[in-house]
Amino acid sequence: MKHLFDQDEINMNLAKQVLRLNEDRFHLFVSQAKDFAFFLMDSDGQIVAWSEGAKRLKGYEEQEILGQHFSCFYLKEQQEKNKMQNDLAAVIKNGQIEEEGWRLKKSGERFWAKVIITRMNDKNGKIIGYANVTFNLTERKNEEAILLKFYGDLTRAFEEKTADLAAALVARDEFLMIASHELKTPLTSLKLRLQMGQRNLRSKINKIPTIEDLDKFYTQSLGQVDSLVKLIDELLEVSRHQSGQFTLNKEEVNFSILVEKVTARFIENKNIAMKIVPDIYLLGDSYRMEQVLANLLKNAIKHAPDSPVEVVLNLSPDHKYVRLIVKDEGPGIHTNAQEKIFQRFERLGSYKHVGGLGLGLFMVKKIVEGHNGTITLLSTPGEGATFIVSLPAQISV
Repeated sequence: MKHLFDQDEINMNLAKQVLRLNEDRFHLFVSQAKDFAFFLMDSDGQIVAWSEGAKRLKGYEEQEILGQHFSCFYLKEQQEKNKMQNDLAAVIKNGQIEEEGWRLKKSGERFWAKVIITRMNDKNGKIIGYANVTFNLTERKNEEAILLKFYGDLTRAFEEKTADLAAALVARDEFLMIASHELKTPLTSLKLRLQMGQRNLRSKINKIPTIEDLDKFYTQSLGQVDSLVKLIDELLEVSRHQSGQFTLNKEEVNFSILVEKVTARFIENKNIAMKIVPDIYLLGDSYRMEQVLANLLKNAIKHAPDSPVEVVLNLSPDHKYVRLIVKDEGPGIHTNAQEKIFQRFERLGSYKHVGGLGLGLFMVKKIVEGHNGTITLLSTPGEGATFIVSLPAQISV
């Protein structure tokens, strides 16, 4: 075969220039090299000697690979870029190249290889071929990929946590601003009332205040204290939820009576219509369920002060779910803001002028979810808002 080495010349040059081994030791080396692929090529890149390690790594038997061009180990895209010729050109110039890259097995499977190609010369310095040593580093490559993925995931998680922390700090600062304002309002009012009472008392040093004066004074003062207590209670509720101390004491509840009782407390100051199916029961925490309806009604009164409100209690068609609906005809809520309204300390931009800590609907959602229920908001700007609470029914009518 043209370009094949003369065996004596191969042995001589390998002994002198590559392995410094005699002929027998060389054949022994080639036959027993199993941990890596070792093969020889002629000056055109055709394979002329094949080791056991090459067979094990690349999958070719010796008789089928001898005479083949070593380009069969390169990927299609590598062949299209003439990588084989470029590699041999680099070996001719530098004497040896060492690189890592993808190579092919007989089966078509890719593996990550470390390849060392060394130029072999005759005694006159003429190139007679090349020695190729190939190691399979796929396992190491996979480990590197896993480490890189882990590092990437860790970096992303760190960035996300950093972003969450930054958002939390912004939320904290906004909350502190809101809370300080909301707490200061009743405190300021209470302080003014006490100062006025003190001045009135001093101005009437010789006159005893009437029972009516004292009753009015204490009623108004206690009203401001109640406002403070309610704000503090809201903060404590969120704190309990965050610390895992938020509990539900479930029992069988006549939800129809509960809804009627809570709604009645608001009718004096609001045009509220009720449509309540009697004797609907559920398994729940009556105190928490009162909070749900009270917060929904407060929300409607606060954000839609001039519109009527409708409270509906009924059952789903299959009687499996209790549905509590609170509907107003106020300004409504834009679609993009409807999810935000259930977030902690969230007060929508158009409602910034309205008092409150932004905790009511947050707690409503948590209480409903604690009862294995859902809350849905249906709203179109300018057409009001409808909150629908769906809870598992315990006993239906």
